[in-house]
Amino acid sequence: MSARAARLACVLLAVGGASVPVAALQFSAGEARNYFVYGLAGAWVDFSEQRVIDLHGPGHPDRLERPMRRCYQLKPESTFLTVIFDPQDPGRTVTGVLVTSQPNCSEAAKSEAEVRDVELVGCGQVHLGDPVEKLQDLSAALRPAGARWHIWPSAPAEVAQYDYQCEPKQQQRVRGSAFVKAGRVIGVAMWVPDQRHGA
Repeated sequence: MSARAARLACVLLAVGGASVPVAALQFSAGEARNYFVYGLAGAWVDFSEQRVIDLHGPGHPDRLERPMRRCYQLKPESTFLTVIFDPQDPGRTVTGVLVTSQPNCSEAAKSEAEVRDVELVGCGQVHLGDPVEKLQDLSAALRPAGARWHIWPSAPAEVAQYDYQCEPKQQQRVRGSAFVKAGRVIGVAMWVPDQRHGA
């Protein structure tokens, strides 16, 4: 991450079940990447907090004890976004992104961005509403009760969390999670395991 030159990174998103490049992101000097770029709803791992605010607006802080989270409502009463920042980083870079089909923060502000469904696909091509059986193909591991990752600390007790490796498999930096209720995915997340996520 010491490279200074600008670099283009292709973003792979799901279209019709296949991964195709649908956008190229231009990173400024000092932001060159040596790994794949992951994100949801236009909020990408390692983006600065200011870039998220420029896209979605100021949002709403989750709670006073979790000031490193910004919460958004993407679609009326149906899709919600939480962006988590590294509180130890002066630039407050994104360390995790969560999209759910039910509220995941105490309050959420309406996003100023127009988000397409194709931007709500988790790594592994996991969509909101997918059956839990889809996670078997990703070798997703069920987290034991009481050991949930803190990206969704207020998830209802009946929600199960499955963790899996984002593609490509040799890229170990970013992980994915799916949150399942009644056999269907109601939340998808991407996160950096070695960072704090604001619990």
